[in-house]
Amino acid sequence: MLSANTRVSYVLAADLGHLKLMCGGGTSELLEQLLCRMLTEGSYEKHRKRIADRLLESGGRVAQWLERLGCVAPFSGGMFIWAQLPEGEDAEILARKGMVQGLLLAPGSLFSRHQRFARFMRFNVAYSDDPHVEQAFSALIRNA
Repeated sequence: MLSANTRVSYVLAADLGHLKLMCGGGTSELLEQLLCRMLTEGSYEKHRKRIADRLLESGGRVAQWLERLGCVAPFSGGMFIWAQLPEGEDAEILARKGMVQGLLLAPGSLFSRHQRFARFMRFNVAYSDDPHVEQAFSALIRNA
């Protein structure tokens, strides 16, 4: 929720401090203190809630434009939306065409080899809540 660079580790028992260092837990004391303060004073919870709210709003917008394009989005509510493409569309073919246009898409076949996912695509909500992504994907669907 914060950043990949703010990873910290901690040990509750003083005798295990050396084990923390041996296991790659040697992190910046400044970051540890900052994270401790954020957790105890409630600012992290406010940040987490703000991010979750923004993610839900973005997910709603992405689901709307997907549905306008004839997709069904039965799995949403987090960082990703799973969308079933309109009848006759193949997610892998669309992903290849998208790559040529600089649009990175994630067909269902990346996550399962089961044939029933051939018409599914996974959308990263934060990335997909962008008019350029919507326009590019719309052009792909219309020209398929």
